[in-house]
Amino acid sequence: MNRILHLDTGPEWRGGQRQVLLLHEGLLQYGFESHLAAYQKGVLFSRSYLNVLPIPSRNEFSLRSILTLSHYIRQLKPQIVHTHDAHSLTLALFASYFTPSFILINTRRVDFPAIKNRFSKWKYKHSKLKVIVSVSEAIRKILLREDIQPEKLEVIHSGIEPIDPEKFSCPIELKKVNSKEGVIFGCVASFADHKDHFTLIKAFDLVYQQQPNTYLVLVGDGELRKQVEAFARRFNCYNNIVFTGFRDDVYSMYKCFDVFVLTSKEEGLCTALLDAMQFGLPIVATHAGGIPEIVHHEKNGLLCEIRNPSDIAQKMLLLAKNNSLRIQLGQNGKKMVKNFYYDSMISKYISLYEKLLKK
Repeated sequence: MNRILHLDTGPEWRGGQRQVLLLHEGLLQYGFESHLAAYQKGVLFSRSYLNVLPIPSRNEFSLRSILTLSHYIRQLKPQIVHTHDAHSLTLALFASYFTPSFILINTRRVDFPAIKNRFSKWKYKHSKLKVIVSVSEAIRKILLREDIQPEKLEVIHSGIEPIDPEKFSCPIELKKVNSKEGVIFGCVASFADHKDHFTLIKAFDLVYQQQPNTYLVLVGDGELRKQVEAFARRFNCYNNIVFTGFRDDVYSMYKCFDVFVLTSKEEGLCTALLDAMQFGLPIVATHAGGIPEIVHHEKNGLLCEIRNPSDIAQKMLLLAKNNSLRIQLGQNGKKMVKNFYYDSMISKYISLYEKLLKK
């Protein structure tokens, strides 16, 4: 039986951790012996129930974590070790010096440079690392510019689980906003620098100046949340902005939105956009990273310039004033998102594993 060991050291629950869990559980359903080693204090570890193993520290130079991972590899003897973040790749490379032979691959989900110094160059160009999977063509192009061998690169888009939007309803605490006449813009994203909530606030204030009956709901948490809230207080639109914090009922939040908006300055792919499409939401998003690979301008959404509040506000206003366009783009998105269901992603990973095991 094919045996895979996944490794992820992310502490929070973000798109990457969701993808790891979908892949791990999907492989089990396909008959693979899949194991998942995750940071023991992270959300991914707490949400995993089958074949899950604790990694004591997410520090990529933690000797304890390296030895723990080495123990798991000697015990399980996986044919493939699949790392899902930069820190876990480091741990696996160090562990390879203490353990039996295995095939090492890495999935890269971010669209900023991988090689920043001598150490990262050693890591991503290491002969032990056989394949780097990019979740978008945009990431692959960055790796090519960094002189990573083309034959070492694969592209497998992230996938999402199919859901029935009719099973969800807007949460009670947001029904006051939802019941008002006007358009609700929503964003589901961690408050991290590359998501660029500051530009979104500026854009929404421009929208509010022309359309005071518009609202912005920001779902998520992160290191910049307090800064973004303090920044938002400087604008007249502040009373029309709702900060929900992290939500376990995130699908219900989509039921409150009329338009999904994302103003990232860097973005690997963003599965929140795919979720929005399942709910028939039109999208306003920047053309950062892999976003144009899933948001097609004037088909299922409107693409905007990065860090350009005026351009973003113009596209937001266009949808705020045009209900028929919102419906058209949203319906197109519901059709297009079927190409990104997770069974396709899992099948592509299985094909990759099988190709590597035949070599």
